[in-house]
Amino acid sequence: MISRNISIEDLVVHSGLLYRPECRRLAALGKLKLNGIKARSLDAVQAGDSLTTGNHEYLATPAGENRLQLIDPNLNSAEIVQGKVRAHCGYHKCLTMFSRKVYKRASRVYSMTHGLTPNCPTSFRHFYHRIEAFYNSANRYGTASISGHKPNLDRFEDIRVVRFVRDPRDLMVSSYYYHKRGAERWSNLMNPVDADWMVVNGKVPSDIPSGESLSSYLSSVSVVEGLRAEMEFRQYHFESMMEWPENDSRVLLFRYEDILGNEPEVFEQIFDFYNLPRLPGAAAKYFANKYRLGKAEVKKDHVRNAKSQQWRDIFGPELKQEFETRYGELLDRYGYPRD
Repeated sequence: MISRNISIEDLVVHSGLLYRPECRRLAALGKLKLNGIKARSLDAVQAGDSLTTGNHEYLATPAGENRLQLIDPNLNSAEIVQGKVRAHCGYHKCLTMFSRKVYKRASRVYSMTHGLTPNCPTSFRHFYHRIEAFYNSANRYGTASISGHKPNLDRFEDIRVVRFVRDPRDLMVSSYYYHKRGAERWSNLMNPVDADWMVVNGKVPSDIPSGESLSSYLSSVSVVEGLRAEMEFRQYHFESMMEWPENDSRVLLFRYEDILGNEPEVFEQIFDFYNLPRLPGAAAKYFANKYRLGKAEVKKDHVRNAKSQQWRDIFGPELKQEFETRYGELLDRYGYPRD
């Protein structure tokens, strides 16, 4: 994401706001604008430029190492989101790819028999960690997903949310090994700042030295030091976990540990809760079984170890105490034992 010669298309994709075909379609329709002027998807963007994608405006701002990031100047708007929103809210390394695949395949089954339009009641969109894009566009889809945030539920006219949570210590362990191998582009950025990590709503660990990326840092330090970095990376995620209401009829909560082995039944409950057509609900149940963890045909490139309570084999007494001091209430809130 270099400010010199980066294209609109690359910037919106790396920022987690649009897919390339969407960006190109908007350009073809004349709805992609740079500083108020119609633009091509490959036009270059500079810091300070205003970018309009359809009805939404973003500002190109500096990030780390001469990189750019897009921010929404209207993020804190109090405007009510009209229409029906059915949302899946989870966390990085908490069945994100699995649930995304199930929703996507279920919506595709429906579209094969009923057709798929931009406002199809069973279409699906994953918004990664970009909360402003979720506010702006979630009502265009039958189901949508957002990670690492607690949306303001009162901004929505009609919303139902399914939540997946996992023992936060296992989230740290899972992401440590994943980030260590540099599996995602942002984890390989040198000298990162928080703006570089908006796509994952992550906080840059304070101990990463100059000239390092998260991946290179994790590869050069001990497991304990790496897990401390992951705890800091997860700060915004853990804070959002505490912000959710404990009893709200609009929210249905599942714990990772209770989902494993019960994936078809869980997705049957989810689609009943969403009150969506029966066909995508039946398809979701089928694909939840097909892609559940442990199935032989499931690829292992994204999943290192699906077992729960991995942290017990890795956390020493000192790290365990550090976590409890900072996030002990989080464990109590979701029923995870402290020892």
